[in-house]
Amino acid sequence: MKKLKKIEDSNKEEKQEEDNSDKKIIVLKGKRTKDVKELKTAIEKLGFREINITKEKMNVKIVERETIKGLPYVYITLDFEPDQIVVEYNLPKEYSKSLREFEITSLLLRVLLLTEGYEVDPQIIYKMIFNVFGSVHDILTRDYILLKSNHDSLREEYKKLKIKFEETEKINQKINKTMLEVESRNKELEEKVKFLESVSEETLKEMIVDWLKTNRGSINVDEFSKIHNLSSGRVEQGLNMLMKDGVIEKVR
Repeated sequence: MKKLKKIEDSNKEEKQEEDNSDKKIIVLKGKRTKDVKELKTAIEKLGFREINITKEKMNVKIVERETIKGLPYVYITLDFEPDQIVVEYNLPKEYSKSLREFEITSLLLRVLLLTEGYEVDPQIIYKMIFNVFGSVHDILTRDYILLKSNHDSLREEYKKLKIKFEETEKINQKINKTMLEVESRNKELEEKVKFLESVSEETLKEMIVDWLKTNRGSINVDEFSKIHNLSSGRVEQGLNMLMKDGVIEKVR
């Protein structure tokens, strides 16, 4: 009994999954002008295959989409009776009502036109066509509003991005200007260093000896460098050469 209950519960869950949508019914009054067999042949030419006939009634089921478990998810059933066509269809919760009505009405009009199996009051047909136009208008209007909203949002985003781009461009121009100034300054310094380093060794040694003579044999490297626009390293180099030549000696 427990096993049977599990099976029944499973079937119940599957049924709930299948019926998890709104059901809609359309009753189209009209006189059938063809017998069931002729109508079945005409319906088959439209590509419908799930057809059941019981006496004077024919049932057609169209499954448009199925669930993962293979259950009908989006479907339509049409009952062709002697004096009317009964259309039942489902409207899944995430579906657009206007779009679904457009799909169903378009299908029904196509069935009436191509099977030529029913005599229907033209006023009813006109009303159906009018409803189709209304559904299309709703769909297009909604899409237009959505597109316009997206367009406006994108336009505002574009304006913000443009302002940011212009600000970034100004900053980049300032950075480029600063870099050019730094590069120019670096070139000047490089040329100055080259000029200072271009003093020959003999000239440098003579400059140091003259300094020592006029300063009682003492020299302040930093002071000498500053006065003669030479690097401290260059002055130290000159002193070392003089000591090596034996011209001067270091006194502690």
